[in-house]
Amino acid sequence: MKINSFKNEILQMDLRDIVNIISKNIFMILIFTLLGLITGYFNMNKDTGEQRFATIITISEANSETREILGDLSASLHRISHLEYERVFIQFLLQTNPNLPINSNYPELLRLKKDYEINLTEINEIILDYTINPDLYNEAILAYNEKVIKDFPDDIDQAEYIIDDIPTYASLKEEIGRRSATSVKLVFTQKYSDYLVENFIKIYLNNIKNHLSDTVFKIIDKTFTSFAKDRSLVEDFIVFALNQYPKELKYFVENFPVFNSKDHFGKTIEESGIYENKIDLFQDSSSIDETFNKKYSIVHITQENSGIAWFGVLGFLIGVILSFASTLYYKKNRNVK
Repeated sequence: MKINSFKNEILQMDLRDIVNIISKNIFMILIFTLLGLITGYFNMNKDTGEQRFATIITISEANSETREILGDLSASLHRISHLEYERVFIQFLLQTNPNLPINSNYPELLRLKKDYEINLTEINEIILDYTINPDLYNEAILAYNEKVIKDFPDDIDQAEYIIDDIPTYASLKEEIGRRSATSVKLVFTQKYSDYLVENFIKIYLNNIKNHLSDTVFKIIDKTFTSFAKDRSLVEDFIVFALNQYPKELKYFVENFPVFNSKDHFGKTIEESGIYENKIDLFQDSSSIDETFNKKYSIVHITQENSGIAWFGVLGFLIGVILSFASTLYYKKNRNVK
């Protein structure tokens, strides 16, 4: 039977004909509906261990206090890099004897302040970039799984909590109450548990904090390394330049060690708490274990039961279509005879 002919036959039917066909083939329709429901059920549960859920983590910018601390820290690094305390001593030495063979601007170091600047804008950019770095997730999963093995000696319990696959992740920069923030959505392909979310997020946030701290430490170390090299060169040059001025040379050698920019301005860096991770490089980063539950929300993405219903509807429609097709086919063959 051609499709157009089948269509025309149905359009010519009235409501009574339709009801009669359905009632006569109700058993077949119910069978196909049941098959649809069963297919939908097994399709939804084809992997009973795989239940998806997502967590959205919000990493907000640190407060104004951190902004001020980072500003002071950057200023101290800039002064150290410019040998500010050593410069003061050399200028004083020149005032005692203007005829010394030393340039009044010495040492003139061509270093830009931005090379040693640490601010929240850069911190936020580092966070955003790091949240799309696969290393962050590999390291977090490794640390989390090690904790699972430690907390649950039994293999069955471990299998329930171990993370086998890297969660799907996406990061977004946004503004929350005039404060910059990075939102990260993580989609896990496994069963939800409070243990997984709590421990993974703690490890995840701590890894970000450690990465930020390492970045700051590298800037500090870079400054201290260049300072030591520049200071040594300055000292060697002054000793050479004062070779014909024994009085001034003796005074310089005895007092130069006291004028040390790193020792002087480094106190500000130590007092900032950066070495003890006491500075919030993002909101509450120094107290993650106590505040992590304020930073995330959970969205369950498990397939809904409505999926089974749609398979049931599909089965019902197939049953109805076959009922009409078989009835019309039988009717046509009877008329031909």
